[in-house]
Amino acid sequence: MHCAVSAVSLIAGMLVFVGLFTQPAALVLAVISLARVRDKDDRLLYLLLFAMALSLLFSGAGFFAFDLPL
Repeated sequence: MHCAVSAVSLIAGMLVFVGLFTQPAALVLAVISLARVRDKDDRLLYLLLFAMALSLLFSGAGFFAFDLPL
């Protein structure tokens, strides 16, 4: 299970980096980081990653992305 979540987060991170399917990938990253907030260590890191994913989810990738905003 942990390996599958790691693989999904790696693929979603690569999609966000490239600018392809940014908003669906940001939604996946937001769900994963929100689930990880419950851990005692690295809580602030995952809260910041959640905020970053929500920002990409609502604003889109930007002008130089390969996809169009939803």
